[in-house]
Amino acid sequence: MVGQAVRDGRLIPQPCEKCGASPTHAHHDDYSKPLDVRWLCPVHHAEHHHAAIDSPEIVAALGFSLTQDEATVPG
Repeated sequence: MVGQAVRDGRLIPQPCEKCGASPTHAHHDDYSKPLDVRWLCPVHHAEHHHAAIDSPEIVAALGFSLTQDEATVPG
């Protein structure tokens, strides 16, 4: 949906909100708002997702269990 909005000119890619670099990725904080995106360069986009994965609250909310000895996946 973002790609189509960019092609149609309804959404204009912006420089990275962290460092000002281009090109950027469209990052969704809320997938129920498909055109409400934050523009992040590849480095800051990856950092954002890595920080989320390292958050114990997010890991627990996703149903995962992470310890030093094991990692379990729900299912």
